[in-house]
Amino acid sequence: MLLLETRGRKSGEARRTPVYFVRDGADVIVVASNWGRDDDPAWYRNLMARPDDAAMVVDGRRTAVRPEAVAHADRERVWKAADAAYPQYADYRKWTRREIPLVRLMPR
Repeated sequence: MLLLETRGRKSGEARRTPVYFVRDGADVIVVASNWGRDDDPAWYRNLMARPDDAAMVVDGRRTAVRPEAVAHADRERVWKAADAAYPQYADYRKWTRREIPLVRLMPR
């Protein structure tokens, strides 16, 4: 787990959300699954609305990050890694009608 730091897209308030992640080289991938619900989680909406305010805390170390949607061509590879780390993601994809966003967090 990492702590994802965002700012509220409406309120501007600082937010910290624990999120599962998988490493992808120097980057980190987070999954906006929202437990298989049909709407995106608030942390994802905040992250994408205010990408310049994003940071993560991993192993006690805070790093400013730049979020980017995982490219369509990489989604299958990234899903395999995410499913291996957290098998419930496969269920979440079955339960929802939306395409679950995969977000790459790149150190700034």
